[in-house]
Amino acid sequence: MAESSNRTQLVAGIFVLCGLVLLGGLVMEFGPLQHRLRKPYTIHAVFSDAQNLIKGAPVRRAGAAIGKVSSSPQLVEDLRGVKVSLDIYPEFQIPRNSQLRITSIGLMGDCAIDVMPPATLTGNFIAEGETINGEGGSDLTAAAKSITDEALVVMKDIRGGLTELNKALSRVNTGILSGENIKHLSDSLASVNASLEKIENTVLSEANTAAVRDSLVLLRSTLEKASAAAVRADSGLAKFDRAMDQLGPGLKGFAETTAALRDASDALEALLREARSGKGVLYALLNNVELRDNLVRLVANLRQRGLLFYKDKEPPHTEQRPASGGKPAPAPRRNR
Repeated sequence: MAESSNRTQLVAGIFVLCGLVLLGGLVMEFGPLQHRLRKPYTIHAVFSDAQNLIKGAPVRRAGAAIGKVSSSPQLVEDLRGVKVSLDIYPEFQIPRNSQLRITSIGLMGDCAIDVMPPATLTGNFIAEGETINGEGGSDLTAAAKSITDEALVVMKDIRGGLTELNKALSRVNTGILSGENIKHLSDSLASVNASLEKIENTVLSEANTAAVRDSLVLLRSTLEKASAAAVRADSGLAKFDRAMDQLGPGLKGFAETTAALRDASDALEALLREARSGKGVLYALLNNVELRDNLVRLVANLRQRGLLFYKDKEPPHTEQRPASGGKPAPAPRRNR
């Protein structure tokens, strides 16, 4: 029985000891003792408005705590702001030209100081004991008041717009939608209805519809015939093309014949020009009677005796024709 009691006391003592160790760890982690053991360095910040900023508020950089506020806000000498002291852990250094801004955290209105470093780092840092200017936190009351004022302005604009809309609707009701205008609109709709009935009974009657149908059938037939005629025309054009291909060489020969006739005509024209000029054999045959008679005798003797037995003999029935001028031509000489 005594052994069981001693064992129970030992277990209880071990449990209490573990609780004390955990409690000490929490005190070291979240209490001021760890803050003092890390030996922070102090800088000062001046804000135009430090509402809801209290002692012990965290100093953060990119969301991580790098120190805490070590004093409550105190008014500066010219009453143009408040001054607070910041304890920064030694392993963190704040770059020069950094901005300090008061921001709200949580739903209870607690505040913290956020450190925003400059865009370009120069390698210089804020030393211990320096004082820098910060930006005050946003005043939720002032923001809410500003939003409320803007909402009131918007509500006034909406109320004015509704008033103008009511006026426009009353004008529509008394003007456009008056009884006289509605009667005119009703009469116009009745006239349109009557016109539609006339169109349906006359223009769109069964006889007219049948005539249009027959016309469409005739048009389709005509188009089919035109298509067939076009096909035949295409065939005729193809045959004409083949005939032209075959006629091409003949036309070429005709062109050559035309060229030969042109050359013969040119030669004949030259011969006639020579006969008219009084020079050449043709002119002598046409104008010299003796030469013409000798040529006739030569042809007659060659035809009668041939070339080997040729004799110059005057053919019968040859009359001496007078030469030009009326004088008788001299007798031709005979070759013996």
